[in-house]
Amino acid sequence: MNEENNKKNEPKNNKPAPAGKKPARKRKIPVAAIVILSIVAAVLIVCAAAFGYVWSKLSLIQKMPDDGTDPFYIPPGSDYLEPDEPDNPDDPDDTYVPDDPEDTAPNQGEITEPPPQDPVDPLDDDDLINIMLVGEDRRKLSENRQRSDTMILLSINPAKKKVSMISFLRDMYVSIPGGYKNNKLNAAYRFGGFKLMKETYLQNFGLTIDGCFAGDFFDFTEIIDMLGGVEITVTEKEAAHMTSFFGVPTTAGTQVLDGAHALAYSRIRKIDSDYNRAVRQRTVMMTLFNKFKHASLGELNDIADNILPKLSTDMSNSEILALMAKILPMIGSLEVNTYSIPYKNGYSHATINGASVEIVDFAVMRDKLENEYLPY
Repeated sequence: MNEENNKKNEPKNNKPAPAGKKPARKRKIPVAAIVILSIVAAVLIVCAAAFGYVWSKLSLIQKMPDDGTDPFYIPPGSDYLEPDEPDNPDDPDDTYVPDDPEDTAPNQGEITEPPPQDPVDPLDDDDLINIMLVGEDRRKLSENRQRSDTMILLSINPAKKKVSMISFLRDMYVSIPGGYKNNKLNAAYRFGGFKLMKETYLQNFGLTIDGCFAGDFFDFTEIIDMLGGVEITVTEKEAAHMTSFFGVPTTAGTQVLDGAHALAYSRIRKIDSDYNRAVRQRTVMMTLFNKFKHASLGELNDIADNILPKLSTDMSNSEILALMAKILPMIGSLEVNTYSIPYKNGYSHATINGASVEIVDFAVMRDKLENEYLPY
């Protein structure tokens, strides 16, 4: 009886193996495979966390899509050519009066308005990444979008690890597409934001701008202060102008400028020319670039938290990440060259309807870009 019960209780899968076959064994996962899978899982978790962190930081930037919802849009017919204003204590450097012998660009005086600029041929810049950095001429936090006081193009060639930093002088008299009248280059951003500014660059210079970032004077000074200032060599003439016109006491010599002094230095133009003003701005930008390369994670995190919410861009987070993926691995070995459009003395001064402007030959400027300035 017990023998019969034992047979009933035997598991059905414990049947003897057929003759000539060995019993099946459970497969064991090799220890090495377990270790590899664990490492891969850990890396994926870290990457996901890093991606989430970077994405959250990029989401702080104000996005300005070209979807027709621009709240500060000024339509054709409401545009205007801003005349020069007399000097005033709030903006002592807004009116350009060249008084430096080095500024030998001819002055045509008061002229009639030239005909509209015919569009130049587009440049073959598909292999380049063209990012425009805009310094907005906004003095009060309550102000709406203002003109682009500073425009610096970062043209990047990832294959050759080259970057061109090109300043575009704000007072160039250009043709603004879309039914607008001729105006200063810096007006395009005021009237139509990134979209109209990009269209203006394409028509007048043949440049395709892939993305834009804009900030104002407040952001500029905060970034410099967070990074501990920038080391700049200030001449006697520059120091005197910074002290008397901008109210920031300065001595000549090589020194570390805080945000307020660096801003005053970057805005100087009355002592020489707008061309030299652009040179000063690129000097500060290059110094900032080198500071960024050596900034600690803590400093970068502070800048991200405090500055990114004040910036605006027409690029999506995905586009910015794709750009970062191309640039960051080679940031320490990038070759950076600086230029200015127009080039020194490659323009003439003129006054149109009370506004000081710079007249240039856009076909010549396009040729300079294609054959000398862009990092082909």
